[in-house]
Amino acid sequence: MEETLRRRCRRSHWPSRALRQATWPRPPPRADDGTETWREDLRKVTSRRRPPVPPVLQTYRSSIPLVIQTSSPPGPSDLQSPRFSRPTGLPVLHSSSHPDLQSSRPQSPPVLPIPPPPDPPDLQSSPDPPVPLHQRGGPTMDFFLSGVAACGACVFTNPLEVVKTRMQLQGELRGRGSYRVHYRNVFHAFWTIGRVEGVRGLQRGLAPGLVYQFVMNGIRLGSYAGLEACGYVHAADGRVSTARAAAAGAAAGVAGGVTGSPIYLVKTHLQSQATSSIAVGHQYQHRGMVHALVAICRQHGFMGLWRGAFAAVPRTSVGSAAQLTSFSTVKEMVVDLQVFSKNSWLVSLSAGMVTSVVVVFAMTPFDVVSTRLYNQPVDHMGKGLLYRSYVDCFSKTMRTEGMMGLYKGLGASYFRLGPHTILSLFFWDELRKLYQSHR
Repeated sequence: MEETLRRRCRRSHWPSRALRQATWPRPPPRADDGTETWREDLRKVTSRRRPPVPPVLQTYRSSIPLVIQTSSPPGPSDLQSPRFSRPTGLPVLHSSSHPDLQSSRPQSPPVLPIPPPPDPPDLQSSPDPPVPLHQRGGPTMDFFLSGVAACGACVFTNPLEVVKTRMQLQGELRGRGSYRVHYRNVFHAFWTIGRVEGVRGLQRGLAPGLVYQFVMNGIRLGSYAGLEACGYVHAADGRVSTARAAAAGAAAGVAGGVTGSPIYLVKTHLQSQATSSIAVGHQYQHRGMVHALVAICRQHGFMGLWRGAFAAVPRTSVGSAAQLTSFSTVKEMVVDLQVFSKNSWLVSLSAGMVTSVVVVFAMTPFDVVSTRLYNQPVDHMGKGLLYRSYVDCFSKTMRTEGMMGLYKGLGASYFRLGPHTILSLFFWDELRKLYQSHR
């Protein structure tokens, strides 16, 4: 029998070491009829016994509960599974790294963690309600942030405002070819003013410009922000309503324009003042903002400061309605198209760039008429010597200079209104987000 087993083991390529280590006990006598085949004897004799558990491991297993992984070690994501849960601070032994455990199995199933009970209904989290206006800092903070944003834009765009004002006054009520052209285009005007008057000439009227921007845009943008926070400019579905946004923007623009009209009057007088060799329009002899305010009050009374205020109503209402409506609509469109992330500063910047084009084409005719009404000479009663009213200025400009007379200085208007619109709306939107994030 043994010789038969040896021949079969050699034929099946069993290692000789297994034969040397194996014991070949004779099977006990069985009371059978001898029908059990040699295959059964071979299976019983050659079957390997399970190795005993080392004593050290027996002590370790009896003292500390283990969770033994019989396959490869788990990854970081697998450790989150409940079947790998164990008491905190206890090690886990893996069969792949411990040869003594390769044939051992867990003595008991792993203990699953008990989920915590749910919170009571009154303590469960709920979406944050809309922040009321009085908790957002109130209208005072909206006005302040709007004014600061406009002043930041004015510092960069005031030289372009000087160029725009002088190009709009050049050739006033004169036909083409009947006057001397001092400024051929925006770049020539910029170079000419800088060459003749220096940097100080390019920054004429900066002080009243900053005050005007803080007052006018503080009221205009602050009022619109308050109406927007109250939900007035949005329709029932939560989206921006063009009609409501235009009405809110126009009303806010009228309030800001009328309030800041005296400062705009002084700003126009100071920016039109130039050296005689490049002077255009009527020339006032103001030495500064305070001197101009005192001189106008002494000559025409306190109400003389609001001369031309009615010219500011169409200008600021149309410009504000076009600006704020297009800004809100374009910003919402950019977010819907997912061009940029919702809180990215590029949303405000791209919306401001599109808005600047709309504002320039809608506002330039009213800006030309307003500039001429503010700068015209007046008699001792404070009445204009060139134009009797807003409509009279509009009609005289159309008859004398044609339709292009209303768009005179369009390039300068864009170079001024474009960057100013982009920067002011960008600063305004970013300052509001910064303030809300630090409250």
